[in-house]
Amino acid sequence: MSLKRFFRYVFISLAIVAGAFISMANKPFLVTHTAANPLWPQQPDTSRMQYPIPQDDGNPYNQFDQQSPLYLSEPENIKREVVYDPLTGQYVFYSKIGDFNYRTPTSMTREEYMNYQNKKGIQHFWQDRSQ
Repeated sequence: MSLKRFFRYVFISLAIVAGAFISMANKPFLVTHTAANPLWPQQPDTSRMQYPIPQDDGNPYNQFDQQSPLYLSEPENIKREVVYDPLTGQYVFYSKIGDFNYRTPTSMTREEYMNYQNKKGIQHFWQDRSQ
């Protein structure tokens, strides 16, 4: 008789523990909801900034639009260089950190590059003139 009672208590205890684990399966227990914890995915951010900060995609034309003092200037370790490719007749713009290209290179035809240089020269002229 005591053996039956023992198995009954074991069965009831296991049922209670299993029920507790099942009820806590969808609730975090001593685990924080962070991006570093992949077990608890975050909801995507759907809020929109009232004054969005434009992203630098490496396109040299977009640099003219980002002249506000609100936007931070590029760090000194980022170097932009232009290389002429005589095989294709294109001017290729590289954004590098050391020897590493951290953006996809952007290319321009000769005419586009001349228009870019003209616009850049006019901008520098008026900046020098205003100071």
